[in-house]
Amino acid sequence: MSEAEEILQLVNGQLGTAVLVSAFDIHHETVPMACSLLGGTSREGVLLPSVVVVDSGGYETQSQWESGFVPIAEPVPRNYEYDDYLSVISRLQPRNGLLVVSYDGPDLPAGPYAQQIKRALNLNTLEAAWDVLLKPPAGDTHAWEELAPVAAGLRTATAIGVTVPELGPTLADRLMNLAQLRAVLDQAGVVAPIHVFGSLDPLLTPLYFAFGGELFDGLSWSRYAFRGGLSIHVDQAALLDDQLDQDPGYVRGYRLLGNLQYLEGMKERMRTYAAGPESDFALFGEHSMAMRAVYEQVQERIARRGY
Repeated sequence: MSEAEEILQLVNGQLGTAVLVSAFDIHHETVPMACSLLGGTSREGVLLPSVVVVDSGGYETQSQWESGFVPIAEPVPRNYEYDDYLSVISRLQPRNGLLVVSYDGPDLPAGPYAQQIKRALNLNTLEAAWDVLLKPPAGDTHAWEELAPVAAGLRTATAIGVTVPELGPTLADRLMNLAQLRAVLDQAGVVAPIHVFGSLDPLLTPLYFAFGGELFDGLSWSRYAFRGGLSIHVDQAALLDDQLDQDPGYVRGYRLLGNLQYLEGMKERMRTYAAGPESDFALFGEHSMAMRAVYEQVQERIARRGY
């Protein structure tokens, strides 16, 4: 059984609003619960939430991982290319709340933004919403001035995706570039939310939210334990929770369900933050002063740059 399948079974029926699964895992049949999205596959016992995001899957073939990645086991190399992705999405069964992410893999160069947008939205032939994952046309970081002239092409997208590393090398760069992307999209009349890939952390996610991100996913909830507004090592959580002699399976389930509960609470705090008249980072707990300090510093830099 794959790690992802084990996690999904542990939290089956407890995922709340949304889950992200990979077309890579569907293609290789490593996550049978995700394979239930295909026709002819039994759905018995599978309790997927109302929103299901099908990620492109090219991520699994690359050597770079998201910040803070802690592998349980070394990934097994498997072939996976654009044609495999197309085969998977062509077999997805129509369902409400299905969001498909455009392809991201080393076998298909990103190309100019206009080309990326056209390629993604031209696949809109099945009954699904589309999440257009933008990749830097050249280099490792986005240059949104190149997106601005063609950004209006994203008006029919349901969401606009970016990965955390490609927003910039430092936290300040990433927050500023996220804010700039939101400004470019607003100016082009694009109302779709920004999906930040690789951020689902108690400390950083509220900051990405404050600077324009609205949808978030990442592995932190399954790799770490959320305690005191931070992601901490599972052994540290076992110490704090007095679970030193507990069965490892029980401890893992306890941690995963606790993390999901924390994320539900963070979602509600984000809603309250967005509805408030000013940025109230006190909603986010123990490290709110540090969050506010970062927010104010980055806002000053944005003001100096004029966006």
